[in-house]
Formats: sequence, structure tokens, C-alpha cells
Amino acid sequence: MKQSEFEIQSNRRTFLKKGALAGGAAIILLILYFGTPSFAKPGDSQDLGDTVSQAGLFSYKAPKGWAVKSTPLSKYDVAVDAPRNNFVANINVVVESFPDSLAGLRRNCENVFTSVTTAV
Repeated sequence: MKQSEFEIQSNRRTFLKKGALAGGAAIILLILYFGTPSFAKPGDSQDLGDTVSQAGLFSYKAPKGWAVKSTPLSKYDVAVDAPRNNFVANINVVVESFPDSLAGLRRNCENVFTSVTTAV
């Protein structure tokens, strides 16, 4: 089934909105992970804090010293660090549907990541 040009453009706009959020979140997590020495590295399980999870969706261990809080802005609990330089590092999960395959999602996220990193 061939899509019309309008459907193609509409799908691109929808993806770009969702992809930009997902790509931005991925970049922030990478920056926080590699840019902050207080983060636990893989294999340092003794340096991890509380587990944040939702059955059937996700599970992660917050870095040691971080608080796990519920907030009205998030459907799931959020892990937060102490404020530093007017910024509070955090890990939050947002679950969204995606109308394509996992390979399509990966490809789209890679495109967004590439466009954001080349713009910096």
C-alpha cells in the first residue's frame, strides 16, 4: 500500500516530535553518564542505590546517593541527584507507542542523534 505525500509528511512530523524527545533524552543520559564521575560504572553494583521499576516495562538501579521520588509530572518514580550548579540530574521513564518496528525506531533515533550531534 503506497502512502500519499501528505501521509508521509505527517508521519515525518510525528516522528520528529517523538524522536527529538527520545534523542534528546538519550543524549542527556549519555552526557550525564560519561560526564559525571559520581555515576556508577557497569560492574560497580555495590555503588548502586535503590531499584526503580514498573513490572513488565522497565527496571534500573539508581546511582548511590540519589533519591527516588514520585512526582505529579511523571507517571513513574524518578531518580534524582542533589542539585549542583542550578541543575538536578535525574532519570525518568516515559513510555510511548511507536507505529513502526524496533529496527525502524532504532534507525529513526540514530538519525535524530546524528542530526543533534552535528548541530552542536
